[in-house]
Amino acid sequence: MIFEDHTEEVVAEARMLLNEEQFEAAIEIVEGEPAEAIIEYAEEISADLIVMGST
Repeated sequence: MIFEDHTEEVVAEARMLLNEEQFEAAIEIVEGEPAEAIIEYAEEISADLIVMGST
């Protein structure tokens, strides 16, 4: 699927940039209704902070 291919490219670039700047971060791709998927994942990992971007 074209969308999935683009997602992998974006994630790879983000990981590269974070590594270059020596940031510790987790990048996750979750599927589902956005609000529910974000809340469920945040609770699952006991997140203190979630940073999201959009294009």
